[in-house]
Amino acid sequence: MSTFIRYLRMYLHGVDGSKRPIGYLSQYGDIFRVSFDPDYVQDSHRPTLSLSYRGRDDAATRAILTAARDIRLVRADGKWPGYFQNLLPEGHNRERLALTRH
Repeated sequence: MSTFIRYLRMYLHGVDGSKRPIGYLSQYGDIFRVSFDPDYVQDSHRPTLSLSYRGRDDAATRAILTAARDIRLVRADGKWPGYFQNLLPEGHNRERLALTRH
């Protein structure tokens, strides 16, 4: 059996309608990971995706955004990191939403 890496591009949308690429969501088997773009990490004026990704200062925030094994960024139990859980509806409503996106 072959396992493929699946990924989605992450964007933050501005109030002016702009969108900024900030990273990727990826899955390899049961491993789910959030990876942030270097440009996003290095920008001290970056828009905040979640307060869980902010540190006490910019250096601490950069350490969080680039951590290799932080549970906020990577999980190996088949679940998305906390911020990304429950963003979509479950059951019938999830199926309806999927149909409108294809």
